[in-house]
Amino acid sequence: MTEIFHYPDDLEALVASQWPADLPLDPLAESRRALLEVAYHASMLREEGRPVRVRVVLARQPEREAEALPVVGPLVLRLDRTRPFHVDELRRIAVAAPFETAVVAVEPDARGELRIWGIMTTGAQWLAPTWGGRTRAVVMLPKTMVHVRGPARISVHAGDHFVAGLEGGRLVTLRTDVFSSRWMPALFESVRNELVQQHAAERAPDWPALDESLVKSISQQMVRRALWLMREAHHGGTILFTEPDSHGEALFSTLFRAKYRFAREPARARYRALLRVITSELARARGNGARAITADDFIEHSHDLAEVESAVFELSRTLASLSAVDGAVVLSKRFELLAFGVEVAPPHGRVVHDGLRVYRALDTEGEVTIEDDEENVGTRHRAAYRFVQAHPSGLAIVASQDGTIRFVACHDGRVTYYEQHVAG
Repeated sequence: MTEIFHYPDDLEALVASQWPADLPLDPLAESRRALLEVAYHASMLREEGRPVRVRVVLARQPEREAEALPVVGPLVLRLDRTRPFHVDELRRIAVAAPFETAVVAVEPDARGELRIWGIMTTGAQWLAPTWGGRTRAVVMLPKTMVHVRGPARISVHAGDHFVAGLEGGRLVTLRTDVFSSRWMPALFESVRNELVQQHAAERAPDWPALDESLVKSISQQMVRRALWLMREAHHGGTILFTEPDSHGEALFSTLFRAKYRFAREPARARYRALLRVITSELARARGNGARAITADDFIEHSHDLAEVESAVFELSRTLASLSAVDGAVVLSKRFELLAFGVEVAPPHGRVVHDGLRVYRALDTEGEVTIEDDEENVGTRHRAAYRFVQAHPSGLAIVASQDGTIRFVACHDGRVTYYEQHVAG
């Protein structure tokens, strides 16, 4: 299958077809194509050596401020005269609107040409779902928001709702979100069942049962936050998940060369201990009932679990920090921290990748793939491919310095990778 590359026109067509059905259409949608063209070309530029990273909202200017300025809420700074919305103008003003906390505001003039009219502050709360938080901030719905995140990497949002994006010539939607796939949770099913069974064996008579969706949700939050932190630090990294048994342990003598291994102490298994605290606290809060504890209960009782959730997030930070060291971070599927600074290279120079064929998934489940050349990537990606080839039940996640994320797994007996969009 020949790969097809896409551009802003294709992204606009996709956004028009994917706009959330429960939201009103953007009244300025006719100007979206022009906005995407400028954003796309600005993404290729640098300002004072830094890549252009900026959010742009398509919105009419609000009514003139009354003399009494509100003390709380977004700060809207209107320019005394509008500026042309050109590539170089966006490049220059981007540094004054930090990606995480502000947006550049544009609107069409009487001739339909886009003009920059101001800067709005939004705060960073909109990033909560990206970094693994549970709350969502509603930001100026249903206006079009365009995120410029790096060369040929732009995405369109309906307020805070991701609609579609362009990643190096590839169109992405929520349908390409690896976390929503069936295959990835299936890799961790056995360890989730361990917790469900442990909860059943130890629970008090009046405690409800545990649904595995809770474990899956918290674990995905942890990984999402770690990946977000890795990307924000602008360093690459590799995370490898092995089987939590002798088969996984044997990799340290057959495939891994670990510079730093952690001692066999309870600290390296802290994540599992934190999960047990969460499930126990939710069981006590819920009391007796026929319905099992789910991820919804975790959201509902957030005030009771703030300290434990903070500890989980700190583990995400630890994971991201360890990934900054040259080499991979290795965890078991129980999220037990095993080692970092790990080289994926068999002893005595034995080659394990003879005849290795790598495939890129074009959809979330890997039902449509194209063969890729493993030599087209760097050492991190090739190490991930070798790991999955040698350990087919494992999972590799590779973050590149440019912010792209790649999940690598064995699908139908073939080493397959999935490009992952990370919002924000």
